[in-house]
Amino acid sequence: MKALAQILFIIICLIFIAAIGRLIFGIPNSKLDSVFNENDVFFNRRLKLERVLGKRFGNTLLLPSTISISIFLLTTFGPSRDYPFIVAKINHMLFIIVCWKAVSYKNLIIRKKTLIKWKAFLLVTVALSISHPFLLPLVLFQHIFFFNGWLHHSQLVSRIMMCQISFMISFSLSNLVLPEYSINILCSNSYVILLFSIVFSHYLIPGIGKVRIGKKWYSWIKNDQLQYLLSSAYIWGWCRFLPEKKVINFISRLDGYTIYLKTAAVMVECSTLFIMLDGHLAIYITLSVLLFQLSVFVFSGIFFFENILVLFTLLTIIPQLDDSYFGIKSFFISLLILIFPVNGLCWQPYKLSWWNAPLAGRIHWLVKGRSGKIYELHNDCFDAYERLFGRVYGYFLTDENIPYYHLGEIFEEQVKSDILETKGNSKLVAEIKLKHGKYMRNRQAEQVHDVFIMKYVGKLSKRKENLFVKFVNRLAFPGGQWYYWSDYPKYENQEGIEKLLIQFDEVYFTGKEFKKINTYIIKEIDMSLV
Repeated sequence: MKALAQILFIIICLIFIAAIGRLIFGIPNSKLDSVFNENDVFFNRRLKLERVLGKRFGNTLLLPSTISISIFLLTTFGPSRDYPFIVAKINHMLFIIVCWKAVSYKNLIIRKKTLIKWKAFLLVTVALSISHPFLLPLVLFQHIFFFNGWLHHSQLVSRIMMCQISFMISFSLSNLVLPEYSINILCSNSYVILLFSIVFSHYLIPGIGKVRIGKKWYSWIKNDQLQYLLSSAYIWGWCRFLPEKKVINFISRLDGYTIYLKTAAVMVECSTLFIMLDGHLAIYITLSVLLFQLSVFVFSGIFFFENILVLFTLLTIIPQLDDSYFGIKSFFISLLILIFPVNGLCWQPYKLSWWNAPLAGRIHWLVKGRSGKIYELHNDCFDAYERLFGRVYGYFLTDENIPYYHLGEIFEEQVKSDILETKGNSKLVAEIKLKHGKYMRNRQAEQVHDVFIMKYVGKLSKRKENLFVKFVNRLAFPGGQWYYWSDYPKYENQEGIEKLLIQFDEVYFTGKEFKKINTYIIKEIDMSLV
């Protein structure tokens, strides 16, 4: 009976998680990706949603405020029972991340007064939620709506907030019908299973993806060239301060060990399936996932800092959980929960499974100073758009047929094999691009880009920062795409800007050199009158 009650309670939580988009944003969860898309540089989709919510409900904040008030009323006038201790610990972690990110957030497109108002409102909301988290729906709304809380690297934190909100509602409703002696044990155990399922599904899904990407379950382990992830990251700007020869030697030496690294990666990701079997096992799995996440940063410059903070928090919590939280029953319940994300229901983590290839291309935003010197706008110059300009944004400016994604990622093994067979021959690479690539030119996106980049860079060139501000900036929340080095010095307002030069580079790593297949200026934008 207890197991059935637990499953019923978790189903109620899952129903609220599935409905959280409509309850707080007025849209289904499936539309969050399109509305809060990183390519929407002027936030037009958010503004449209804001107008729709205002027209339909009179105020954008009415929906999250209603959910917050409902939670407050249920907990205040219902039976007085405390949330499990782990809920408070998770909330404190969420508040630290949300506030740190909000305070660090800078966006030159948005008026300074508007930014200050958003930040002050969020900080006040969090302060009021410390003793009682009933305002968490408002915190979630602001985190996603104003501070890019639905971008890939932030989705885990946002989904944990959704879990917290759904649990608080379900817990309050259960208080009304369940006897006092069973409510805490039932809901506490159910909450831990649900929370762990949400967190570790973000690693299990990629692990399953790597098993299923090839013809056989071990195809990715056997046939992928993981060392090309390092070469592509170096091409993009990760650790470009290191001498090229040393990087090439390291990648060459690594080649013989990649099969062990790939095996370890799949084992670590798939081991998360067994997180609820035993408390000691849970510690080892969480620690191994944390180390795996750090290794992703070392190998690629991709930094999942929010995930790392979540995993570290769980490592401090798991030893405080007794054996009743784990075991065969909890394991099978977690399996039932994981059916939902595996099939794209309730929430859907990214698969993060691909073949690594030696060919990678990127757009460089260069500026020509009034002295004639060339600088580069690294993606950390763009603050709120750091992830956007650290990935594939700008491919639409070219007439290229591009068969890869970001760090040379390929999603079909045959395409990867064809690229390897070219061995860096420019003519053969061009043929492969025509055969497998997607034509990228998009005139409409180009027009939006040009208006955006002129406005942003124009304001960037006028921004003044004293030594204190620069010191504070170093304490800002870390970015997720660390491509902060290149062949040119970073532009830091050394001088006025005369021209903006947009350059496309395509590089093939032969194993002995980084061979430029393509390099040309796509367009020049006169900034002297901006």
